[in-house]
Amino acid sequence: MLEDGRLVGCVDILETAADAAYRFLSSRKDEAYRKHGRNFAIRIDVQEVDDKGILRLVLNGDIPKSLEEESSFSVEEKFQLRKGNEGPFLKLLGISYAPGS
Repeated sequence: MLEDGRLVGCVDILETAADAAYRFLSSRKDEAYRKHGRNFAIRIDVQEVDDKGILRLVLNGDIPKSLEEESSFSVEEKFQLRKGNEGPFLKLLGISYAPGS
């Protein structure tokens, strides 16, 4: 985040996006994700970043060597970059299965 032309902090998009995906998938009782926990490989495709700090991305992933039938996923997430007392953070605005998944 820039303040008066200076970088004042950063956020870990990967960690935040993966945590949101895990909570989303677990809450839908996807067996593979409850069984294997957070042990999945992921790829993030950033779809949009706008001037209001909105990030829209698609998180694709799978559980390596899983024998479960449904061990891959694709979720669409929307975050807003916010300024907090301890620096910038990402607030989750929405999450859903990505179209076609």
